[in-house]
Amino acid sequence: MTVSGRKQECRRDLWAVAAAIGLVVLAVVIGRVLNRTVYGSEGILRLGWPPLYAWWLPHIGPGTPAALAVAALVVVRGPSTARRLSWRVLVPSVWGAGSPSG
Repeated sequence: MTVSGRKQECRRDLWAVAAAIGLVVLAVVIGRVLNRTVYGSEGILRLGWPPLYAWWLPHIGPGTPAALAVAALVVVRGPSTARRLSWRVLVPSVWGAGSPSG
């Protein structure tokens, strides 16, 4: 591939990222406007920060060492394992590694 072809691909990727960011920002703005104007001062959307539905609550508990071990294993061995596995095995494996424990 030529240098100009790589630059064109990079531009396409940047446009895709910009479009994704724009869609998230649009969803946040529309959600806030609807929440304030259509549904009154209380609002119906009960999210800490749209479009996320979560609270930032880092903590250490009995599962922390296991979570850190799984994370390290996925970082070190994940790419090579993902290249070797079939899709039927890879998808449930990724789901299992990424599922929250609590």
